[in-house]
Amino acid sequence: PQPGALDDDTGPFDDYTANEKGYTGYAQLRYGFDAGDIPIDGAIGIRAIKTKFKLDSVVLNEGTISPLSVKNDYTDYLPNVSIRARLTPELQVRAAYTETRKRPDFSQLSPGLRLDPPPGPGQVPTGSGGNPFLRPILSDNYDVSIEYYFARTGFAALAFFPRNFSNFIINSAEVQDIPGVGEVLISGPVNSDKGRLQGIEAQFRTFFDFGGLPDWLSGFGTEVNVT
Repeated sequence: PQPGALDDDTGPFDDYTANEKGYTGYAQLRYGFDAGDIPIDGAIGIRAIKTKFKLDSVVLNEGTISPLSVKNDYTDYLPNVSIRARLTPELQVRAAYTETRKRPDFSQLSPGLRLDPPPGPGQVPTGSGGNPFLRPILSDNYDVSIEYYFARTGFAALAFFPRNFSNFIINSAEVQDIPGVGEVLISGPVNSDKGRLQGIEAQFRTFFDFGGLPDWLSGFGTEVNVT
């Protein structure tokens, strides 16, 4: 968060202009072959994204309002690889690796700072603001699943999906010296260190179209998903 604030909704620190341009291209190759009696297929691709970002606003620096201009140009190359092995006509295994990126929300990039109402005696004043220097969240994604198709409209599957993050955006608080106000505890978004998420998902779906059941039940079914 940038020092400088007004505690109303019409001050100069509430006004900023952000311009973001993105240029992207994508290429993908599908493949398929037999490993003995096991058919294998999948895809290999890559997406290239060029981002140009500029933000213009003002900031309070030693009691003087000064212009603030932030530029950030970067290029991301996001690959994806997937493979599927059909072990039997009913049983198959999938695996995939992808890289993804998520830009900060527009509101998180606000350079403005807002002060809360004055606190009680002996308490530290507080405020909040955005951060125009936020970097995009990057994620390396791994997916592995095993799927069993026991009927035309029924299957059971179990998946495992680790995610490795960097630049994850969290809310943090630090004491800043605001001219004319003094020390203020300011909270706002910042990029954190690396993180990891792991999950397991189990799915089951079927319609009641088995032999021996009344025909009117074939339009009904059940689906269960636990993550």
